[in-house]
Amino acid sequence: LETLANFYEAEKKEYDPPLLLKIIKVGVPLGAKISDFVNSTLDLTRKPN
Repeated sequence: LETLANFYEAEKKEYDPPLLLKIIKVGVPLGAKISDFVNSTLDLTRKPN
């Protein structure tokens, strides 16, 4: 059981950073698009008022 845990930790160390980088590469532009959309939507709702 202990060796399995050690193996899992080694695997995790090997795979987490690239996955994190992929999430950042996808998430940051997506977040920017979402914030732009939200801001433009808020601007549209503000204008009539």
